[in-house]
Amino acid sequence: MIAQVTKKSVSRTLEGQWAVTLNLKLMEGATELFSQDFSEDYNTGDDVANIGAKFKNKMQEAINKYKSERAILNNSKLDTVVTALQNQLVV
Repeated sequence: MIAQVTKKSVSRTLEGQWAVTLNLKLMEGATELFSQDFSEDYNTGDDVANIGAKFKNKMQEAINKYKSERAILNNSKLDTVVTALQNQLVV
């Protein structure tokens, strides 16, 4: 799995204030597993590196959450539960 970060947009919200939006994609080969936009405020004169750290923290949280969710979804015991339910339901 690899992470791809791309610039999406910059829009002015107030005089001297901007919303910077980046997109994070998690890829497995050519398959997109996850995609989410992240935005941070930027004020004219601020150090751009400061928003970089904020983006990194938010993106890492999203990656960790995604990986935890996938671990539960891919658990073989959950597959067993699904199969049992399919066999027990009467339609």
